Amino acid sequence: MKPKLDERQMQDAARIAGISFYVMYMVCAVFSIVFTVLFAFAIRRKAGPETEIRTAVLLFFAGITVLCFFTLKLMDFMTERKRRQQEQKYADEE
Repeated sequence: MKPKLDERQMQDAARIAGISFYVMYMVCAVFSIVFTVLFAFAIRRKAGPETEIRTAVLLFFAGITVLCFFTLKLMDFMTERKRRQQEQKYADEE
């Protein structure tokens, strides 16, 4: 028999899931900054100090940050779908 979560446990689980998403998003944003700085140094070294690279660097940062966000949302969607499938499987067995 599958143990059911009560309403309070469901709220706690939802709160923890939300916090986990934001923690992972912030980790991705921190690494986005690190990779953007490395990208800026690499471009500056190849192109020279007089070249304007601000637009390229900002686009790189925005792109990698958006990619991280959508990757996390996709992982959330897939996890939620798998959870629902397992709940349905156990509900059918009862």
